[in-house]
Amino acid sequence: MPNLGYYSRHLTEEDVEQIGAVTRNIIVNGSISQTDDPEHENSSNINLSRSKQIRKRGEGLLDALLHSGNYLNIIQNILQYLNGTQIACLHKTCRPWAEFIDDELWRNSRVNLKLDRYWGSYMPKCFVITHGRTLESMKVTPGFIMCGEEKSGKVLIFNRAALFPPHPVTEQVLPHSLVDTKSPGSTVVSLDCDENILVTGSTDGGVRLFDLHTGKLLSVLSQSGSLVYGVRLHNSKVYITAGQKVTVQQVSIESQRAVSTLTHVLEGHTREIMCLDVSGDMVVSGGRDKFLLLYRLGPQGAFQTVHTLNGHKLKVRCVRIYETMCISGSWDRTARLWDIKSGECLRVLEHEMQIRSVDLDSSRILTGDMEGYVYAWNLENCLDPTCGPDKLCLRAHNAMDPTVMCRDSEKIVYNVHLEPAVQVQVAGTTGRIVVSDFWDADGYDLFQLESFVHENVADS
Repeated sequence: MPNLGYYSRHLTEEDVEQIGAVTRNIIVNGSISQTDDPEHENSSNINLSRSKQIRKRGEGLLDALLHSGNYLNIIQNILQYLNGTQIACLHKTCRPWAEFIDDELWRNSRVNLKLDRYWGSYMPKCFVITHGRTLESMKVTPGFIMCGEEKSGKVLIFNRAALFPPHPVTEQVLPHSLVDTKSPGSTVVSLDCDENILVTGSTDGGVRLFDLHTGKLLSVLSQSGSLVYGVRLHNSKVYITAGQKVTVQQVSIESQRAVSTLTHVLEGHTREIMCLDVSGDMVVSGGRDKFLLLYRLGPQGAFQTVHTLNGHKLKVRCVRIYETMCISGSWDRTARLWDIKSGECLRVLEHEMQIRSVDLDSSRILTGDMEGYVYAWNLENCLDPTCGPDKLCLRAHNAMDPTVMCRDSEKIVYNVHLEPAVQVQVAGTTGRIVVSDFWDADGYDLFQLESFVHENVADS
């Protein structure tokens, strides 16, 4: 690129800020998938036309910097002008960016120390969406936040990448699009997606597949009389809770229709299954019988029950797998961390209320309870048997709107989502979605309103 030498020698703070703005523009426009909606298409074309020149210049510059191998500090400076959501979007754009962000940010010990301090001692910047109606399920991707609206049969899709404009938002944030299951009065209580397909599970017993970009119904995989507590979409297979069983269906798209084949029926529970998760060929499920079952899938029709995870005293309501561990949440007011190789319980996290939602990554655990609180836990300390209970919790965040009065039974944290620098939750009867960004933290939590770990002095 002809101007690369100029930028490498004379890159000012203003230049870096401009490049950061270009990157944000690329992320926001790139996150919006094209649809068949003419109005949306015209709007998108206008936006793309306005930004075409600056995007072309910015993409060329960023690509050249990324592949040159000699501009690490410049790129790191650019990333400082983004927030956690925008970095997640950038991570998804292409493999080189994903590898760079993984290596230079999320696997960088210096960055991890900084993030640990921010999670434990700082107030994150937050973006709040108050929908006005209960949202009982949530799926978060780098570009979108998808939620099932209570008793409407609809899935609302918010453009997550556009939630952080340069100027404060003063108007209500509306969904970017919606998917209608055509089942009024029902609620989508579980959903999952990949790049092209959205799968929903509803209170009417229906499991439906949609084209994620157009909202078109592709197939109804099942229709029963019982609530579908959990669905997962993984490697073109749909995993569904069905009473005391988990069914697995192989899905393919042919002539804009979904064709499914039942491949496995996982058995072993004695009462209704209320949650499931999938990683590779491993499936974990939990329910009213108080235990979790860990399965390994084999060829069609074959499976092995690897472990029965006992310990919870009441029903298991939520579970999440990450690599060789899983975290489960129960009505017995505990979350349990498990080693899925040995079946051993590694840590019991005590709570004051029942656990409704959990998530897990390589550094932290999130738990959401039935009274409106989200807790962040230090995974490294949870795995250390010498650490006492006082060293485990990083922060406790009230997910409810402080200006809205509601009964305790209406303060449910329906879902939580965890990324290295971002926490997302949906809670309450107002459908309150909060995106908490620790990469772009507001500042030191001087009065310990949320955070507990103050072993380091705040940055000056």
